[in-house]
Amino acid sequence: MTQTFDVGLPLESAYRRSVLFAVEVLDALTLERVSKGLKVTAKGLSRAPILNSGGLFVWLVEGAAMPQEIVVEAPGAPFEGRVVPQAGIALPLTRVLLSPRRDYPFAPGRPACRACWSNRARP
Repeated sequence: MTQTFDVGLPLESAYRRSVLFAVEVLDALTLERVSKGLKVTAKGLSRAPILNSGGLFVWLVEGAAMPQEIVVEAPGAPFEGRVVPQAGIALPLTRVLLSPRRDYPFAPGRPACRACWSNRARP
């Protein structure tokens, strides 16, 4: 004969996550969120981030571990990578602005100015 018993936990507890912090990556020109073609890592944390439906990169709590720096690489996007040191990390949300590369698709009629230090005249 089977016997029923009360578990005592609400069903919603299975879906709770303890969020440590999130990173919002923005296009520096349009200020729109960017998530496609990016690789975002947090040194000091062992897990990879979760990309939520809003386009934020989210890290869950890993005991007492804290991020040492955030590295944003853009191999599949027209942006330059960026490293944010520990002093620049704001909890619970850190915003990172990415600068455009030469292959950035500027909108027609929009003026653009970019200093290119590699093509600078050398003495």
